[in-house]
Amino acid sequence: MKKWKQFTIKTRIMIFYSLLSALLLAILIPTIYMIVVNTLEQTLLADMQTSAENIYSCLYEEDGMIYINEDEISPDMIGSGIYIEVSFQDEVDLICIVYQSNDFDWALSEAGMDRAKEWEERNYGYLIETQTANIYVLGNVYYNSFVEDMFWILALMGAVFLVISILGSRLIVSRALWPVKMITKTAAEVSVSDPSRRIEGIESGDEVGELADTFNIMLDSLEEAFQRERRFTSDVSHELRTPLTVIGTCADDALSTDDQEIISDNLNTIKKENARMAKMISQLLFLSRGYEGRLRFEPEKFILFELAQSMEDVFAANIRAKKISIHNNIPENLIIKADQSLFTQLFINLTDNAVKYGREGGNIYFEAFDRKEIIRIIIRDDGAGISEENIDHIFERFYRADKARDRSGQGLGLSIVKQIVDLHSGEIFAISKEGEGTTFCIEIPADIQGVKNSKN
Repeated sequence: MKKWKQFTIKTRIMIFYSLLSALLLAILIPTIYMIVVNTLEQTLLADMQTSAENIYSCLYEEDGMIYINEDEISPDMIGSGIYIEVSFQDEVDLICIVYQSNDFDWALSEAGMDRAKEWEERNYGYLIETQTANIYVLGNVYYNSFVEDMFWILALMGAVFLVISILGSRLIVSRALWPVKMITKTAAEVSVSDPSRRIEGIESGDEVGELADTFNIMLDSLEEAFQRERRFTSDVSHELRTPLTVIGTCADDALSTDDQEIISDNLNTIKKENARMAKMISQLLFLSRGYEGRLRFEPEKFILFELAQSMEDVFAANIRAKKISIHNNIPENLIIKADQSLFTQLFINLTDNAVKYGREGGNIYFEAFDRKEIIRIIIRDDGAGISEENIDHIFERFYRADKARDRSGQGLGLSIVKQIVDLHSGEIFAISKEGEGTTFCIEIPADIQGVKNSKN
């Protein structure tokens, strides 16, 4: 079995097809041969018997002697290639030949007698004993050679058919597996440095064509993943470079002076940048676990109003500083089924954005609607808003709509929000206009059944 598995699929199919063809020929050729031989034998024996009966009808007896009326014998009375001799023994046991058909001399020659003896054993020559005469019938002397020739013809045809089958199976298998070979070649050429290779030239609508299309779709996904990871690596390097530079600069500045105030300022800056990096790494780990499907997802029922209400406590200091009012318009009896820990993170991130980019004395609104199969949640503010050119990119990692704003954010908060919504098999979209605020709309199934992984 191990040796069989070492063969290629092409070789295994050829061997199987060749053995099957050989088996069928081994059954078919003898069967055809026996059917033809049996049919010819039956036909020949019937002709021999008919010919003997025709000749017997022309015999007559007179004065103890047997005679034949040759005028009554017509050419069609004796079958083609059948030879007949009529003889009888007289009173003194002498054999008297009454009749011999044409060419019977050859049948009585040494070669003919040898053939007759062989045929007698096979019942192709026989003696009909009657009351008046003995009729010796010899079958077609060409019959045996024809049967032999037919055997070798069938054997040759079988060999030719087997060779054609082997070559044909090789050609068919090669053509059938050519797309697979192309897929293998393309797969070997795909690399991280060049993920753009695709399978081309396969336009069949069969399963192999479907496999090629599926493989190309997979390569599209891989290329997208390669590009996403490249962008991620570049973004992480860029985002970490700034705080590390700041930390290094502050450390050098602190080490180069004895002024305690300058040292204290530098240490506070280092602490601030360290906290910022720690938060960024924590968020990156959160996203990474989500991409790998390792986030714990434990849906449970809870009151959404209470979750929204808790945001006032979480952001109390910032809300007071900017004199922002929070309006919780979520029905107090609305129960949602979701992972409460993840949804708390979602509300924190969206509320943090609303507070951070909200205007002085502005408002934040929480709303929710039960649409039977869908729970719709709306979080909106009347702050700075997002430009039209940036709105489509806000859920991308490290993307910040306004690069001139403070560096307190890492551009990961909305990516995490998007991932949490995806984990709940939901959808999220944003509506915004500069100077008029931003609205985030989230829709999740009322009864969470499955979880899908984020691909952003």
